[in-house]
Amino acid sequence: MSGLTYFGAEAAAELQRWQNNRRKVTFAEALPDGGSGARLAFFYHEGDQAHPQQKLLLKLCADDEGADDEPRDLEEAWHSGPAFHRGARTFTFPERRLIPQVYPPLRVGGTWLMFLEVALDERARHPLVPLATVQRGADKAQVAAAVTDALLSEWNPDPRADHDMAAQSFLRQALGHRADPGSHLARATGQFLGSDLHNTTVELPGWPRPLPNPTPFADPSPLAGLKPPTVALGRAHYDLHPGNIMVAVQPAPAPDSFRLVDLSRFTDSGLLLRDLVHLMLCLICDYLPELGQGARTELTEILLDQDEDTTDPGESLLPAGLLSTLRLLRSAPDSWRRARRYAHPDWHPQYLLALQACALMFLTRRAEPEEQRWFLRLAAGACEAFQLVAVPHHESRTSDPGRQAARSSAPDETTADLPATLAADLERHGEHLRHIGARCADPRFDGVLGDNLRVVVNRCTALVASACDGPMTEATLAFHEQCTQVLQAAHVLGAAQDAPGSRAGAEKEKARGRLVAALGNLLEHPGLRSDARPDPEPEPVSRTVADGPRPRPAPVPRGLDNSRAPRPPGASGITLIDSTHDQGPSESLSADQADGPAADRARIALWGPPRSGKTTYLSALPIAAMQHQRHGKGTWLISGTTAEANTFLNDGVRKLAVERVFPEATLDLKSMGWRFRGLEPLTGRRKGFREARFLLEVQDAPGEKYREADSGAVDQLARSQGLIYLYDQLGDAEAVAPDLASFFSTLNSLYSRVEEFGGHYQGRLPHHLAVCIAKFDDPEVLRPAVEAGWVTQDDHGSRLPRVPGHLTANYFQWLCNDARNPGARMVRDGLETYFHPERVAYYTTSSIGYRLNPHHTFDYRDFANVAELNGSVRISTPPEPVNVLEPLTDLERRIRRTAK
Repeated sequence: MSGLTYFGAEAAAELQRWQNNRRKVTFAEALPDGGSGARLAFFYHEGDQAHPQQKLLLKLCADDEGADDEPRDLEEAWHSGPAFHRGARTFTFPERRLIPQVYPPLRVGGTWLMFLEVALDERARHPLVPLATVQRGADKAQVAAAVTDALLSEWNPDPRADHDMAAQSFLRQALGHRADPGSHLARATGQFLGSDLHNTTVELPGWPRPLPNPTPFADPSPLAGLKPPTVALGRAHYDLHPGNIMVAVQPAPAPDSFRLVDLSRFTDSGLLLRDLVHLMLCLICDYLPELGQGARTELTEILLDQDEDTTDPGESLLPAGLLSTLRLLRSAPDSWRRARRYAHPDWHPQYLLALQACALMFLTRRAEPEEQRWFLRLAAGACEAFQLVAVPHHESRTSDPGRQAARSSAPDETTADLPATLAADLERHGEHLRHIGARCADPRFDGVLGDNLRVVVNRCTALVASACDGPMTEATLAFHEQCTQVLQAAHVLGAAQDAPGSRAGAEKEKARGRLVAALGNLLEHPGLRSDARPDPEPEPVSRTVADGPRPRPAPVPRGLDNSRAPRPPGASGITLIDSTHDQGPSESLSADQADGPAADRARIALWGPPRSGKTTYLSALPIAAMQHQRHGKGTWLISGTTAEANTFLNDGVRKLAVERVFPEATLDLKSMGWRFRGLEPLTGRRKGFREARFLLEVQDAPGEKYREADSGAVDQLARSQGLIYLYDQLGDAEAVAPDLASFFSTLNSLYSRVEEFGGHYQGRLPHHLAVCIAKFDDPEVLRPAVEAGWVTQDDHGSRLPRVPGHLTANYFQWLCNDARNPGARMVRDGLETYFHPERVAYYTTSSIGYRLNPHHTFDYRDFANVAELNGSVRISTPPEPVNVLEPLTDLERRIRRTAK
């Protein structure tokens, strides 16, 4: 019984009973296990005429969820192919590439001991060995590329496809049991993400911006409502790694000699890209431990790039062997793709989804935390890249051919104006919105009204985000306003649901009618197909809400953390609520309900000299919020305190985004203000969202007539808790003296007046201050900062320049010391004298952003986004504001923390 104990006492006992006078095995040599948990060894074999092999490969299967089926799966793989074609054998992959079982398997505890044939090289001189024993380099890569090609061309000559597989289904199918909430993957990703594990976006260590949550535990998922154009299906190994690939290595590895072992997870209808990507990542792991941070970042970019062969080896941080391996494996499927006319737009999206899934698998297998983080970032990057190439996923529905034909015969001109992607999103969300709208309109469903309103808010917020992703046209702005009206009506109905008092019932019915009307207007948009407009029948209430008393104000925003409504990443945007249309908040809400409790309100004022860019800054706010929230978290809504304020913002967006011209300086902004309402994710261990509120007012009477501190303007500043000061270092030299006089007059008057509104803070003004260094996109501002070493450049995305946050205060000091404007130092000294340093923050701001090259990347040779055309100044490319929204939201957070 010598050597039988290699697999343990229980296996040894079973082998001893299995042996008889006609068969006997003796231990010969152990083999690497490949990391799967299985144990492999060569055994000498004494058999009979039916079993003449002198050596066998014995395998004790891993004791996991796939072990019980491995022998059966191997047999299934042998018989899975199309056996005959016109009477001739055409499917030879099993004989050439798989290893048969010599004897039936032995049951050992909860797993199997399998007797496999030993595969030999072409001349039967040497046994095949696991590819895992081959050193990294060209030989190993060529074998892996040959495996990749054979899996497609030889094992799947009859590929199938699913053209309607949702991206979420793809991810879960690729991950298998790992997608379960109690899986090892859930625990491992939870250690890195904490409370963000279930958020739509996550903030990863070392990554400067939020990314979509790549795990299957996000709720709602960033993949919701998306799909790849098609999914290649067929025979798949589903545990393909170098330990499960046997290859001849004498005198050198022979790519075409390989055989596959361990088919415990074989499936006849698997995701073909999963095997290919998994094998590629296995080979990458040979190099990963020695790569620095810069090289890992470059590796991520190459893996996500559709044109994977464009990297210049002479300029790369990656080892030449790794670059060669990537090119071989990424190009290995090309012959199969060309034969089937499989273009990259159909191939690349499913590749990215497979990359996301496989990166999550490797996260649980690596012991080094930095490598785990890299795989998590790779998965998030793949998810983000997929969103850019995905197509909308529509739930199957039965259409009415007659209605569709009628619609086709009479196209609406407005539909043509609506971008195709936006029209598709409207169609995707429309059916559910109509159904939920019917439930909101029926008092019988008021027990789940809060849940239904959450769905309305999420779906309409997703449509707002979709509108913001495309070009700002008149049709898009009009659609944006329709969604806004629905959002406002949902908030009003949510507040009325909780309102006490004798008039609550009447107000609630009035709010209900308003929501129904707003939804009706949106769903009658010509961009929604007729067959997506069924007349829904109210369905029985399937669940009730029993969460106890709900805190006020309105429940709709607060419940977003429990929503199951699909929402794409960044499905949040700033919404301009025109309170002059239909019914405004004041018609159905009390003052406290309209503005929120006093403790939740923050008042912020905008302050700066004439020509500092206040009008442009305000006009850029909605655009900045749209673009920021696309990659961030939460939802911001703006409502003007007056009709004039709403008109101002709408006109400003149209000027900057559509006409690409600067808005004209406003003659009088003193009376204007805007209410901001936002939902921000809770931090720490708490889940859900916090509702944030603040009021933004403008202090100034632009133009030459304002040089003295007006008493009303000073009162406005004194009432505020936060101030945004726009500092323009390119100001008119002739206006320095009067501007300084106005600046110090305002400060002195404010200091005297503030005692009446709450007192000083440690002898200084109590305000939180955000100093925005304006026009940072101007070459006269940016170039000196770059030359002085203050500026760094992002290593991702558009590679934008920026002054790091911890250096911005020092940069402002340097800027004032070195400024051509002699009044700069006096402005700096005044701000430092009147405001407490711990309540002052600095930002480099641009209302229009930089001109980017055709690849949407910053180019230092040509970044000015302003040009003169026919004697007028124009904005060259669509505005992408920088640090316009952030000063406001940061002020609100600082004010809130101070108030606690």
